Amino acid sequence: MQKHGAGVILANASIAAFKAFPKHPAYCASKAAQVALVRQLASEYGPNIRANALCPGPVDTPMIWDSAKAFEGGEKAVEEAREATALKRLGQPKDISELALFLISNESSWMTGSLVTIDGGISHYVFLGIVSFWWSDFYTCRLGFEARRQLLYSLCNNCVTETDKS
Repeated sequence: MQKHGAGVILANASIAAFKAFPKHPAYCASKAAQVALVRQLASEYGPNIRANALCPGPVDTPMIWDSAKAFEGGEKAVEEAREATALKRLGQPKDISELALFLISNESSWMTGSLVTIDGGISHYVFLGIVSFWWSDFYTCRLGFEARRQLLYSLCNNCVTETDKS
């Protein structure tokens, strides 16, 4: 790419780069490394070479079903992931490929170093502050319904309160 003076690098990262998933430490670490590498590549090789990362959430591919086997009641975990998305469905490979095509096209020529989540809205909880226990406790119901409701209510109020103070 340097020889040709232009190019686009697109990494297939994951929302797992931003949070822990039980029983998947190597996967999470490798996706976090991809994110760091993309940012570094964007700063090192711009302006002629762009680097971005796709960060998909739960997508209905063999990988999600194979990954679910690490858990007791794996099919239930996939169903809970589907229900946890704001759109109430798993992503489809076409959802991801359409975004990938955009990110490598000239239509996204002002994007570099970007980490683009495409996850049906599942990661919005992460940005409210539920990070390391998000998947393991929140969606596998180790916390009771009332505890989850109160936790979300508390986090949302804290976000609003902090915003109002500034």
